[in-house]
Amino acid sequence: MPVGVSFLLRALVNQLAPGGAGAVPKQLVLTPEGNALRERLLELLVQDSPLAGLTTQQQRALQDLLEQALSR
Repeated sequence: MPVGVSFLLRALVNQLAPGGAGAVPKQLVLTPEGNALRERLLELLVQDSPLAGLTTQQQRALQDLLEQALSR
């Protein structure tokens, strides 16, 4: 999960959970409006991405290489 998303989820949990940060939900369910907003955000991220010029196969290869490099 991207760092920004983790930060936002922790902030949301701290606001909504009665127990604060210790009460971590096991599942997050988006409303239809939340899902539409998520889809729009992903579209915007892809448009401005320096990876947008890569094919899907190239993006997967890059992801595999980065995962290998980070797992060492």
